[in-house]
Amino acid sequence: MIPELSRLAVPIIAMVIVLFLLLRKVRVMQEWKRDVVLRLGRFRGLKGPGLFFVIPLVDEVAFVIDMRVETNTITAEQALTKVTMAVGVDATGLWQMTDSRAAAINIASYRQAIGA
Repeated sequence: MIPELSRLAVPIIAMVIVLFLLLRKVRVMQEWKRDVVLRLGRFRGLKGPGLFFVIPLVDEVAFVIDMRVETNTITAEQALTKVTMAVGVDATGLWQMTDSRAAAINIASYRQAIGA
């Protein structure tokens, strides 16, 4: 009886490990996010929104890009008007990601590039 159990235990443990790995690679992405997927280090595509599968040990989610409009506050700067009057200028910058592939592949850190 014991040899039969040990002979069955190995395939069951292997199936549990494979199932665990497969379930970890099923991803759900929200409407406003995109995953940049690399297959063996090369750009494979943008995934999302919704449910998708990433192949274990082959695919890698390199970046998660937020596609919503974001803001940056630009602190007060002193400027001179045409009549040489000093004024303080505050501003808010709005930006939105339009090309996730270019942001992930061509720019080392796109958030740093825009000053976020």
